Amino acid sequence: MATGTLTGTTIAARYKSLLKITGTGNDVFHATTLKAIEDGDGNDSSLSLSQQKAKILLGTDSGDDFTINNGSADIVLVEGDTNDVTLLDDLILISDSSVIKMGAGADATFTHDGTTGLTIAASPISINSTGDLTLDSNLDIVLDAGGGNFEFKDGGAIQLSIDVAGTVGEVDIDLEVNGDDLVFNQYDGTEVMRITDTVRVGIRQPSPTTTLEVVGGFLQQNVTLQSGTGAEDLTGTTGNLIWYATTTQAGDITLPQATSANAGMVIKIIAGANWATVAFKLGYASGGSTVMVGTLRVSALDAVLTTSFAITANAKNLVIDADAVATAGGAKGSTYTFTYLAANLVHVDANAYITTGTVATTAAASVTGGI
Repeated sequence: MATGTLTGTTIAARYKSLLKITGTGNDVFHATTLKAIEDGDGNDSSLSLSQQKAKILLGTDSGDDFTINNGSADIVLVEGDTNDVTLLDDLILISDSSVIKMGAGADATFTHDGTTGLTIAASPISINSTGDLTLDSNLDIVLDAGGGNFEFKDGGAIQLSIDVAGTVGEVDIDLEVNGDDLVFNQYDGTEVMRITDTVRVGIRQPSPTTTLEVVGGFLQQNVTLQSGTGAEDLTGTTGNLIWYATTTQAGDITLPQATSANAGMVIKIIAGANWATVAFKLGYASGGSTVMVGTLRVSALDAVLTTSFAITANAKNLVIDADAVATAGGAKGSTYTFTYLAANLVHVDANAYITTGTVATTAAASVTGGI
């Protein structure tokens, strides 16, 4: 390649064999082959454009390139048909709070937060990975949806949604495919619980046939001790309950009315001590419609004789008196189990004791009057 000397800002005439200079004012360099600017010793020299604005126009041919070389690697700005810019290495914006904007309206942005963070703003934002997508944070991963909905999809089809804002006081988890069950498994894949499409729950039971089916049964943990010797109000009970007294119970014990919603509930009342020898009631308030069916079995603590007696028709209460031979007992060891069958109907299975005497249970042991 021919070389020559640059003197000041003047290009020596001998360079005209390499560069064609035309135009006036902002000169344009035209060349048909790659040219180099060298100093008098043949070393590469820089070209400085000292104007306030410098404009480099590429050729009009499709695929024309503008290449910046730092001496060891190229940065290629590709004109071409697609007007892409290709950087073969890093793009560094060294100012805090700098922004990269995209789109005709510059409405998709990457914004430095002024410290070490980044905010990506666009609507919508889609991340499409051809492999796994990993979110890894040294601290928390926060999901914040203004609409309150989180959707889980498979191949574009929604499978599960979580709504955290639909109903006040509720978080809704919805299966979005008809026929699907929601299954919870432990680490080794063993099924622990299943909520079926047929509105049934199975615990360790993958095919529940009732509303709730538990393999192995329940451990009853709702056990309540009497609050004192006076009246006990258990009307707020909504699930299975064991209530027991370790001292003398002397006041009425009122149970919740039977409804269609609490059918299947079981309440067991246990006398852990001899109760009062003055009669009180165990059962239901007079304002409701609940009645009892079932059997009384009464024995004396000091005898082996046991008497069985059917609960009085439409009875609402058992009459408790630990000393009375004709009532529903109340001495230590007496148990009364109430099984809720349907709205307004409860089955009673009573195994009761009186302190002494000969048992002579009568209809007076269960009465139709309420508490």
